[in-house]
Amino acid sequence: MIVRKLEKVILWAGLLFFACVFLFSLVARTGLAGHRDITLGLAGFPDLRIGLESHPAVTLGLLITVLAAYTGVGLWLHKRPASRGSFLLGLLAVAVSLRLAAVFYLDTQPGSDFRVLYENAQKAAAGDFSFGHSEYYVRWVYQLGYTLYQGLILSWFGPGLLPLKLFNVLFDTLTVVLVYRIAANVFGETSGRMAGLLYATYVPNLLMSAVLSNQHLSTLFFAAGCWAAIALRHRKSPWGMAAVGVLFAAGTTFRPMGAFYAGILLLFLLAVAWQREGKLRYQLGELAKKAAVFAAVYLIMQQAVAYTLIAQGVTEVNLYANQEPYWKFMVGMNSSSYGFWNEDDAVYASQFPLGEQRNHMEKMRFMERLHDVKAMPALFVSKWAVMWAGNDESILWSLEGTDRTYLPLNVLAMERAQYMAMAVMGFAALYVLLFKRARNAGRPQESPEKGPVLFLLALLLAYAALHLVIEVQVRYRLDIMPFFTAIAGFGCLTLGRGVEKRRKAEQTNDKATGL
Repeated sequence: MIVRKLEKVILWAGLLFFACVFLFSLVARTGLAGHRDITLGLAGFPDLRIGLESHPAVTLGLLITVLAAYTGVGLWLHKRPASRGSFLLGLLAVAVSLRLAAVFYLDTQPGSDFRVLYENAQKAAAGDFSFGHSEYYVRWVYQLGYTLYQGLILSWFGPGLLPLKLFNVLFDTLTVVLVYRIAANVFGETSGRMAGLLYATYVPNLLMSAVLSNQHLSTLFFAAGCWAAIALRHRKSPWGMAAVGVLFAAGTTFRPMGAFYAGILLLFLLAVAWQREGKLRYQLGELAKKAAVFAAVYLIMQQAVAYTLIAQGVTEVNLYANQEPYWKFMVGMNSSSYGFWNEDDAVYASQFPLGEQRNHMEKMRFMERLHDVKAMPALFVSKWAVMWAGNDESILWSLEGTDRTYLPLNVLAMERAQYMAMAVMGFAALYVLLFKRARNAGRPQESPEKGPVLFLLALLLAYAALHLVIEVQVRYRLDIMPFFTAIAGFGCLTLGRGVEKRRKAEQTNDKATGL
């Protein structure tokens, strides 16, 4: 009984999440909440302002057009199913061609931290690893993994941005395939195909191919780990979890989100064990074995990489150890900056030497802000609205150092329409899962298995909850979009089949009345 209630709570929370994403995005985009502009102040574009507003008729017209187009494609895929191989080739062609077009059209230059990482990667390619002992890499040691990766590519192919961007295209295309397979495993083949197309054509994913960001690799590895966990969930052998451990450890090498994914994974394994037939004691024993194998591989891989770098003299600190654990929490609870990075907190932290004293002072400031209970509701709403309804920042990151300053408003309009359309699809998916018998496109008489659905929702909801407390950047939204899109793929097919059913009912009624 408790488990069923918890399932309902998660499904209702998912429904509310997608509803709020759509409504907040629509209100912000159409200016229904009043005129408001934001300055996105990136290096190279310090005065570039992108209004959140567009005429309601334009916004709704574009939204309906995009939603109708995707729904039509979903119905076409459902009625004319191609072989898996043929579809995969088509999906790869779409994903690669669009990303190559973005890379060659946008001569994006590294900016902000990305510039620092690239410049040091050039040193690494030349055999100079002294930067690993600098204050920047001691403080943000997790940036070392991506720097060394870039250095490796530069040592193979020589200096220049193009090889790195082409590898971005490769990694992003593999992520497209993973989104397709994740959604297909959870919701059925046609829903998976629709999710793959949604992710392949989502504008921010295309633009970020031209940006040297650690998100390309981290998103790939974490998505691969989640796909492996879903695909292997019914195997009794615990060794499949070893692959998940390897993939999550690899993702953590480029972005310190492994603990987050590991925690949700363990809850997923528990849910799968709970739903299986058989003695609970046996199921929990099997769960314990899987969790132990995952944890052992995950931790051993991290320690092996960390101590190899220390032994080679690249760094003197553990790659996976957070040297400033309270920084993101302190910044995230700053109501005056709405949880964004800000100069005030940066100056405050720099007064104290890196280590125990700085950590203590940042913790104290975080606790002070945590006790300001009156400011929290407004802060949380503001942070949530910016994180999940704000303009996507990939537009400006991809324009760094280019002369394409006429693009932002046009690209923004398409991104907003795509994003809101996927929110509508996500809402439709959750509505069906809650109130109707969900029919899997590949197996019409079956409903999606609850465990994997709840796994995707738990990732999405927990990620949203985490960013109520820690520092926010709209760019971080892209990390979780594979799972957002997987759910939207099922919703897109649901909408399409609903429209088709209504059309057939109207035709039947017309025939019955002799019209």
